[in-house]
Amino acid sequence: MRNYLLLILLVGFFISCSSDEEVSVEVFDYSVAIMSPDNTDKAVGESVHLHINFDETKDLIIHNISVLIRDESGHEIYSHTEHVHTASHYEHHDDIVLDVAAGTELTMEASAWPLHSTEDEQGHGEGEGEHEGENEGHEEETEIDGKVKATLTFTVR
Repeated sequence: MRNYLLLILLVGFFISCSSDEEVSVEVFDYSVAIMSPDNTDKAVGESVHLHINFDETKDLIIHNISVLIRDESGHEIYSHTEHVHTASHYEHHDDIVLDVAAGTELTMEASAWPLHSTEDEQGHGEGEGEHEGENEGHEEETEIDGKVKATLTFTVR
C-alpha cells in the first residue's frame, strides 16, 4: 500500500511540473523593401541614396538589420549592420558615391533577422547565384531560417 501511495505522489509531482514548463516562442514576420536605388543603370561617380524599409507585421521588435552592396566578385562596396531593436518599422537611409569601374554590376542585399541568431548562423552569403537570371534586376524577397532578405541588381555605366 505504501508503494502505491508513493507512486501516486510521484506521478502527481511529474504531471504538475510538466505543465509549468510551457515555453512561448516568438515567431517574427519580417519584410524588407528596397525603396531606393532602383534597378536602372547608374553612372560612375554618381551619388545614390539608399532607402530601405524593414517591417514586422505583428508589431514585434525588429532586432538586426544589414545592408550590403557587392560587385560581381563579391567585393563589398558598402556594408552596414546594426542591432536596431525597434518596434514594427525601421528605415535605413544613407548616401554613397559609386566609385567603381564602368560596366560593374552591383548587387544590393538588405536583411533582417531575429535577436537570438547571428548572420553566420543564418547563412550570410549562402545561396548566392542559386537563381541567376530569375527576376534579374528586380527586388526579390526570400526567407532562410528566420532571416528575410531582399536583393536588387543594377549596373554602373
